[in-house]
Amino acid sequence: MGRAFGRLAHMRHIVFYQLAPSEVNYWKGWVTNGLQNTVRRVLFKADVVGIPMGIGLAVYIWGNAKHQEYLRKNPKDFENEE
Repeated sequence: MGRAFGRLAHMRHIVFYQLAPSEVNYWKGWVTNGLQNTVRRVLFKADVVGIPMGIGLAVYIWGNAKHQEYLRKNPKDFENEE
């Protein structure tokens, strides 16, 4: 007779995948694999990111120190004032 409900149309070249909700566990292995992979990736790129960041921090600290030095008043400029 007729086809069963859900299989009424015939489609070609379309593939459907479906996972059962019980098979999907988003947090499985998060502590063991996720944190280890994050640490590994950070350490792998530490030299690429850390060296320019360290240079930038050194220049920032030096610039702030130099700026504070320029803001100070010279005591010799005020010797003759009463």
